[in-house]
Amino acid sequence: MMDMVLRVCILVTTYNDPESISDLIKNLVLETPFPLLVIDDGSESPLESRLYSFDVRNAIESGRVRLVRNQKRRGRAKCFQTALKDLAAEGFTHILTVENSLPSTVNEIKKLIEEVKRNPWDLLIGSRMKPESLGEKAGRSFWRQLLRYLSGQGINDPLSSYRVYPIYPLQMSRFFGFGREFEMEILARALWRGISIREIPLEIQTSSPKLKWNRARVLDALRVTLMNSALVIRSLVKNHRTSKDIAVATGIGIMIGCTPFTGIQTIMAFLVALLARLNVVAVGAGSLISIPPFTTLLTLASIYIGGQWLGVPLTQDPVLPHFDQWLKGSLVVGAALGVFVSVLILAMGRLADRFKCFRARIENRYDQWLRALVGRFGVRAGYFMAGLMAPFSYLGRVSERRSLVQFYGMVRPEFGFFRRHWRIWKHLYRRDQIHIDFMALKSGLKLKADSDWLDYPEQGRLLLGARFGAWKLAPELSGVDAFNGFIPHYQTSNFQIYQSLKLGQAVGLFCDRPDSDRIELIPFFGRLAPFDLTPFRVAVASNCPVIFLFGLKTSRGQYRFFAQSARRYRFANDLPHELQLYAWAEQFVRTLEDFVGRYPEEWQNFYPFWSSIPKNPAGGVLIPPEIRFLEELPIPDEFASGFQAPSAPRSEVTHSTPSH
Repeated sequence: MMDMVLRVCILVTTYNDPESISDLIKNLVLETPFPLLVIDDGSESPLESRLYSFDVRNAIESGRVRLVRNQKRRGRAKCFQTALKDLAAEGFTHILTVENSLPSTVNEIKKLIEEVKRNPWDLLIGSRMKPESLGEKAGRSFWRQLLRYLSGQGINDPLSSYRVYPIYPLQMSRFFGFGREFEMEILARALWRGISIREIPLEIQTSSPKLKWNRARVLDALRVTLMNSALVIRSLVKNHRTSKDIAVATGIGIMIGCTPFTGIQTIMAFLVALLARLNVVAVGAGSLISIPPFTTLLTLASIYIGGQWLGVPLTQDPVLPHFDQWLKGSLVVGAALGVFVSVLILAMGRLADRFKCFRARIENRYDQWLRALVGRFGVRAGYFMAGLMAPFSYLGRVSERRSLVQFYGMVRPEFGFFRRHWRIWKHLYRRDQIHIDFMALKSGLKLKADSDWLDYPEQGRLLLGARFGAWKLAPELSGVDAFNGFIPHYQTSNFQIYQSLKLGQAVGLFCDRPDSDRIELIPFFGRLAPFDLTPFRVAVASNCPVIFLFGLKTSRGQYRFFAQSARRYRFANDLPHELQLYAWAEQFVRTLEDFVGRYPEEWQNFYPFWSSIPKNPAGGVLIPPEIRFLEELPIPDEFASGFQAPSAPRSEVTHSTPSH
């Protein structure tokens, strides 16, 4: 059985701690099989000059241990983010971190590594033994409750450095922590991104270093306080955004804004949102009801209701004789206005939900009308209508626009804000043009296409493509005989694919959006992305030629299809099948990367391609049936090196000769 291959790298960051770090690196080299990335974060004495161990020196020369030194101290978050980017570009899938001040044993590391096989998309944290001192117990309880407040999930040991980070779902995140506050920040941000966190009990005692209060300690405490405050504010702004949460928070804010405590109502609103975990923006917006000219009206209404309805007498205070009437009347006025506005917000939320249900029906009606328009007046009329609808398309497709922001940030990182969004506007318009051309073909209209296709009439053939360019128009315009288009793997079975290939048909399969449990994480524009290995397994089993096929829109009503020379894949005996499949898929990824780099506006994957955890057809998280680590595979020495992914022998990929 062919497994998914994971690559783990141990990350060690240090600052002015050469003695304990040198012992730690030596132990990790001797007790673990994984590569090490050691970052010296601007230490006064370079770490490399303190590594005297013969085993460590050999590991550095062989490439298993890599030393990186920062000229200035950048902080733990910057070091981790740099390591995340570099390791993703090299094909690593997970980062393992350990405690620098504690002796790491191979048994504890094995516990974390074995759990990765069962949950490759989760962030794993090793829960150390309970502390003995009262101060350490109180500290751990505080951090646990803070994380529960931020995300709703409590972690027994949130400051443990024994962790395994999945690179793929975290690689697009940004972190700002400088010191120990980074440990809490990354847990909160991971939970906000929907990444599950699992705790693994470890038989390691919590370290208890002696605290020496100096200038550095004071700065660390200040940074921790500021980071925690920022995380709390972010959680109050970004979370609790359902219509019910917004309605409750706005109603409470209105009640606070109607009180006579003018000048401190905003502070009161923030404190109430903090204590009750309400959306701070909604509470603050509700408290602004007391701005002019509503202040006078609310004051008069509160005094009138307090005096006439509630019968509150005047006070003896010569300055504010109506204060009691104002205070008690404001509770009635605030409650009535708060309930009214809350009900109004709930009604608007239900209308928005109903509009989402009707949106698909409206878009279907619009497609029918647009198909009739194209069939009667041609593609020019369709392009004209798409141009008129372009502003609504850009503003209405929020999720697609956000995914394209991520896409152009990867493919065109040099673009500024306005240039990037201008390209997104054109990108969505190009997508609509291709869709209109597809309608034109279904209506019987003719389109022009050039193709360098060379057919293989005597046998079946596999066409590998992606959601890129004119993949919908490939059956009619690519020039391929007996080709019914690209199909997702979940809509068919391997048996049906084999039967079609035996009949001499062309079968089109996608590689870019995994819909089976045979996937690999392969670097794509410097970041990991999941790709499907099923087409290559089918190619080996059927012994059919494989052609990479891509179609591009060149101008109005004209297309160009590129078909690379056919390949036949066979397994070599001197290398694991998993690595050969990985290398073949990487060939496709490099080809796709070349086309996407030259024609980015043809990209058709409108979802966060570099951060969305793959889902199965049922909607659950996709877990491969078998997972192994690269170090567990029988790799010959000539193919194995620390930071380089092994590749399959080129001799096992043969090119077929087509008939003209």
